[in-house]
Amino acid sequence: MVSWELIGLSSDGQAADLFTDIAVNYIASTQMTDGSWPERWGRPPLEYSAISATAVAIRALHLYGFPSRAGSLTTDVREAPPGFEKRGPPV
Repeated sequence: MVSWELIGLSSDGQAADLFTDIAVNYIASTQMTDGSWPERWGRPPLEYSAISATAVAIRALHLYGFPSRAGSLTTDVREAPPGFEKRGPPV
Protein backbone atom coordinates (compact mmCIF):
# COMPACT_ATOMS: atom_id res chain seq x y z
CA MET A 1 0.00 0.00 0.00
CA VAL A 2 1.21 3.48 -0.84
CA SER A 3 0.64 4.54 2.76
CA TRP A 4 3.52 2.33 3.91
CA GLU A 5 5.77 3.99 1.32
CA LEU A 6 5.02 7.40 2.80
CA ILE A 7 5.58 6.19 6.36
CA GLY A 8 8.94 4.78 5.30
CA LEU A 9 9.95 7.97 3.50
CA SER A 10 9.01 9.99 6.55
CA SER A 11 11.12 7.82 8.83
CA ASP A 12 14.05 8.48 6.48
CA GLY A 13 13.46 12.23 6.74
CA GLN A 14 12.17 12.70 3.19
CA ALA A 15 10.64 16.13 2.66
CA ALA A 16 7.32 16.44 0.83
CA ASP A 17 7.72 16.54 -2.94
CA LEU A 18 5.79 15.77 -6.11
CA PHE A 19 5.80 12.01 -5.38
CA THR A 20 4.42 12.44 -1.87
CA ASP A 21 1.76 14.85 -3.15
CA ILE A 22 0.64 12.32 -5.77
CA ALA A 23 0.63 9.56 -3.16
CA VAL A 24 -1.50 11.65 -0.77
CA ASN A 25 -4.01 12.30 -3.56
CA TYR A 26 -4.12 8.58 -4.35
CA ILE A 27 -4.62 7.58 -0.71
CA ALA A 28 -7.41 10.12 -0.28
CA SER A 29 -9.09 8.91 -3.47
CA THR A 30 -9.18 5.27 -2.32
CA GLN A 31 -11.21 5.94 0.83
CA MET A 32 -14.35 3.83 0.88
CA THR A 33 -17.83 5.31 1.24
CA ASP A 34 -18.04 4.05 4.84
CA GLY A 35 -14.94 6.11 5.70
CA SER A 36 -12.46 3.22 5.85
CA TRP A 37 -9.61 2.34 3.52
CA PRO A 38 -9.60 -1.10 1.92
CA GLU A 39 -7.26 -3.89 2.91
CA ARG A 40 -5.66 -4.80 -0.39
CA TRP A 41 -2.72 -7.11 0.09
CA GLY A 42 -3.48 -9.18 3.17
CA ARG A 43 0.06 -9.22 4.55
CA PRO A 44 -0.29 -10.09 8.24
CA PRO A 45 0.67 -8.70 10.65
CA LEU A 46 1.19 -5.36 8.89
CA GLU A 47 -2.08 -5.22 7.01
CA TYR A 48 -4.79 -7.76 7.59
CA SER A 49 -8.02 -5.81 7.90
CA ALA A 50 -9.77 -2.59 7.00
CA ILE A 51 -8.89 -1.37 10.50
CA SER A 52 -5.14 -1.67 10.01
CA ALA A 53 -5.35 -0.31 6.45
CA THR A 54 -7.35 2.69 7.71
CA ALA A 55 -4.90 3.37 10.53
CA VAL A 56 -1.94 3.30 8.12
CA ALA A 57 -3.72 5.55 5.60
CA ILE A 58 -4.57 8.08 8.31
CA ARG A 59 -0.95 8.10 9.51
CA ALA A 60 0.33 8.73 5.98
CA LEU A 61 -2.15 11.57 5.48
CA HIS A 62 -1.01 13.14 8.74
CA LEU A 63 2.64 12.89 7.69
CA TYR A 64 2.37 14.24 4.15
CA GLY A 65 -1.00 15.94 3.74
CA PHE A 66 -0.30 19.30 2.15
CA PRO A 67 -1.71 22.71 3.15
CA SER A 68 -3.94 23.23 0.11
CA ARG A 69 -5.82 20.00 0.94
CA ALA A 70 -5.78 20.35 4.74
CA GLY A 71 -9.54 20.88 4.98
CA SER A 72 -10.51 17.93 2.81
CA LEU A 73 -7.94 15.60 4.39
CA THR A 74 -9.20 16.48 7.86
CA THR A 75 -12.70 15.61 6.67
CA ASP A 76 -11.41 12.31 5.21
CA VAL A 77 -9.90 11.35 8.55
CA ARG A 78 -12.97 12.43 10.53
CA GLU A 79 -15.12 10.24 8.31
CA ALA A 80 -13.30 7.08 9.34
CA PRO A 81 -15.81 4.52 10.57
CA PRO A 82 -17.55 5.44 13.85
CA GLY A 83 -15.99 3.69 16.82
CA PHE A 84 -12.84 2.94 14.84
CA GLU A 85 -10.60 4.06 17.68
CA LYS A 86 -12.44 1.74 20.11
CA ARG A 87 -12.08 -1.47 18.11
CA GLY A 88 -9.62 -4.05 19.24
CA PRO A 89 -7.76 -6.65 17.23
CA PRO A 90 -9.83 -9.33 15.52
CA VAL A 91 -10.28 -12.57 17.41
